[in-house]
Amino acid sequence: MIREHDTPPTTWPGNESVFPLGDDQYADWETQSGTAARVGLMTWHWNAADEHWCGGWIGFTNVPGHLARSKHELVCQDPLTVVPSLLCPHCGNHGWITGGKWIEA
Repeated sequence: MIREHDTPPTTWPGNESVFPLGDDQYADWETQSGTAARVGLMTWHWNAADEHWCGGWIGFTNVPGHLARSKHELVCQDPLTVVPSLLCPHCGNHGWITGGKWIEA
């Protein structure tokens, strides 16, 4: 795992499509295998307490091909808006993705 704060997910090999949502908040589209259908997001945020990047996956309940474990709704792709809020089970980072930006809870 890459631990350095000054090495965000956008700089990791293979993460060329990762986009910023705000300070120390990043996401990348998860697509359905073999298609371009956007079924979820990979997300990353900086965990200052443990000094490493936390990551997670959220799936969309309202798109064709979604996975059974999906729990979020894709409201808008551009600007990106997802409901409900996201809560990291590892570090407690909590907020919303609204209007393409991360909003702290």
